[in-house]
Amino acid sequence: RKEHLNKIICVDGRITSFGSVRPITMETKFECPSCGTIITIVQNYIDAIIREPLRCSCGRRGGFSVFEKIIIDASFIQIEDLQEKTDNPHSQRIKAILMKNMTSPEKIKIFAPGNEIRCFGLLKEVPVMKGNSKTVFLNWILEIISAELIEKEIQTEALSEDDKKRIKELSEKIDKE
Repeated sequence: RKEHLNKIICVDGRITSFGSVRPITMETKFECPSCGTIITIVQNYIDAIIREPLRCSCGRRGGFSVFEKIIIDASFIQIEDLQEKTDNPHSQRIKAILMKNMTSPEKIKIFAPGNEIRCFGLLKEVPVMKGNSKTVFLNWILEIISAELIEKEIQTEALSEDDKKRIKELSEKIDKE
């Protein structure tokens, strides 16, 4: 909902897809060939277009050369809500992005498809494109800040007395060995 945009929210869900970790440009520094001024432009991964400066303080327009890029690792994933935790009969999906330290080999393991996770992130808007034009509709993307696996509870009441007895016997047998 619109009241959640640009706010940190918590989402419990199941990973349905996981993209490969790829570099994305977050910031580009351009040099003016006329005066040597360095102009920094923050890039927006949502637009997927490298933005260049419109003009330099010396008055020059265009023809700037790339001086430096700040590149980070990122991966796009898709999260589906947990049906057992919602009243909505239709599952909802949201696209999410993992950036910086969330793409480290230790942390990325929890994002395997099928895993149930609880994640906190910043909800951002993404324009819906029709051809090369933006429409009036918006989608969302969740910039994940932190995440953890949701531990599945084992329902012991579903076990019969015979099952419980057999488990106990097996555990005693293992302890003796």
